[in-house]
Amino acid sequence: MTCRHVAALARLIVFATALAMPVRSAAQRSAACPDAAQQYWEHFRSAALGSDVQLVANNTRFPFKVGGTLDSSPRKELSRQAFIRLFPRLLKTDPGLSPTPTTMRALVSETKRLPPASCNASGNQIRVGTWVFELKSEGWRFVEAFVDD
Repeated sequence: MTCRHVAALARLIVFATALAMPVRSAAQRSAACPDAAQQYWEHFRSAALGSDVQLVANNTRFPFKVGGTLDSSPRKELSRQAFIRLFPRLLKTDPGLSPTPTTMRALVSETKRLPPASCNASGNQIRVGTWVFELKSEGWRFVEAFVDD
């Protein structure tokens, strides 16, 4: 299998997994993301789209976790410096939400406000494509991303 075939298969697996997820109740679907999460997202989104990697890193928890799109992929923990070097690749990663390849940069650009489905029922985690954010003692932080293998 070529890298292109593996990437296409990975996108298909992520897409199929998203379709197989349990349907949320009407109450969970209608609950908005917390205001603090929306404010964090606006700030983070602006930094990411403006390629302000230092500001993105300031809103990230270290060690930062990175995994592949396949469950069998090894997970790594990155320092701030390693994260800064990796961030351009994170923006180019396909979020795997549609059969047509796209990028996290495009998804971040389109996501001006967090839809309710981005936030968990407890209000302490946000998922946007392949990126995970959590509410920590110091506030919201970018904690994990999944990249194409």
